[in-house]
Amino acid sequence: MESAPNSRENYEKTEQDIHRVKSEITGDKSKEEIATLVEEREQLVAELEAEKSRAEDDARGDNANLDDARAKIEKLTAEIDSYKNEIAEITGVTEEERESIPSPELARIRDAGYLDTSFEGKEIHRTSIGDLSKEEALDRYKKSGGATWVWDELEKNMPYVVPNAENLDVMIINFNKYISSDDAIKEMDALGVRPLTYEELIQYGIAHPSHQEQKALIGLGSKHALVGNPHAPVLDVNGVGERSLDANHWGVDWVDRYRFPVARK
Repeated sequence: MESAPNSRENYEKTEQDIHRVKSEITGDKSKEEIATLVEEREQLVAELEAEKSRAEDDARGDNANLDDARAKIEKLTAEIDSYKNEIAEITGVTEEERESIPSPELARIRDAGYLDTSFEGKEIHRTSIGDLSKEEALDRYKKSGGATWVWDELEKNMPYVVPNAENLDVMIINFNKYISSDDAIKEMDALGVRPLTYEELIQYGIAHPSHQEQKALIGLGSKHALVGNPHAPVLDVNGVGERSLDANHWGVDWVDRYRFPVARK
């Protein structure tokens, strides 16, 4: 099976090349093979977007060479657009059109009456997850939207695994009732979705800094003992108005002010 190009540096196309992509790449491949080709290119888009985000952070540094930084960002943007165009040619659907097509999971959440669209009026919040180390992720979070605070116990002791670069279509669930962590996960599973992990929740807070100012957001995809009890990470606002990365006891019943960001399993 033909795979996506391995070297992004050598992968450049003109607009005329783009229009030949579908026939050259897909040929007589099956639907399953074509889906794999699309997935490979979507993964490359996510990796490039994470690299672009790092380049943009570097450009804001005190010792940045702005000309070099701009050139790198422009090159990455062109590569991202090239892959997105290629995906559109293969599928016959633009990125905007694809995002507007409801998934079965979204339909289930909507039908259950759990979908919270009060965040910017959207049903889905596309979030690019980068392969950030804990230090990179927390540093970006602290710089992402005004005054922030991170619980030192969480920062020091919550296990962190560098995530794979990918794009997540995040939906926000409001169960409209008091619910335990375990029961919330059971309901999510029945809907075909999973809770965000600690690593993903941090990057969601970076990408959408105003959301936690509206409601507290819980990442039930991670559970770890902190100060002697199991906790889940939470994006919230503390008593002095700072955006906070905190954690709450796993065993509590979550009340109305909490929301649950989820992604497809």
